[in-house]
Amino acid sequence: MPKPPTFDDVVTELGSQVISLVYRAFEDATAEAKAFFDEHGVPIEWSLHSDISRFWAKHRLQQAGHDAEFEMEDLARNGLMATFAGYPTRIRKSDNGGVPLPGNSEPYMAHLNQQTSWLRDGSVDPKWNLMTLWETDSNGLLSKLLLALTTSATETAVQCAWIREIPHPATGQGARDVGHEGPDSGQGEMPRDDLVIGEAADEDKGE
Repeated sequence: MPKPPTFDDVVTELGSQVISLVYRAFEDATAEAKAFFDEHGVPIEWSLHSDISRFWAKHRLQQAGHDAEFEMEDLARNGLMATFAGYPTRIRKSDNGGVPLPGNSEPYMAHLNQQTSWLRDGSVDPKWNLMTLWETDSNGLLSKLLLALTTSATETAVQCAWIREIPHPATGQGARDVGHEGPDSGQGEMPRDDLVIGEAADEDKGE
């Protein structure tokens, strides 16, 4: 397998338009989710908050799809899939700042292991699979977006070439390392005794 691209190379390829779009989509989506609970005067239920956020994020991304030049399709309740600048990307809520574990999901496992891609049909040069991760603050609003390039995964561990915070386009701040670049960088590499494996498992839990 060829050497993976660096975080900076990928961000340059994605461009400010795509990054701004994804930030706006999840800022709007998490605000919609927070408003739902505010309007009903009840505390945030984090699994429902995540479902509402995913629904509105997908809606916002599809609305802007022609401008961003990517395609969208469902990924059950666990997240979204999109193509950004040719990179097959799964979008999920982060797991304590890391990439959610695959459990027994074969398609997700293959994505994390760089084994398959819905773009790898022989007609184009394949690009590495990416993970975009979103996080919220205690009020339910978007706090950050992370970008990860994974190299290997098992049911209980995910190894990353790198995982970095994507700079917000409005601040111009530099990206921050969540781990470190290199073959030993990992997220979720410790065994998870509390892992729930099954079709009804939901990755999203409140912080």
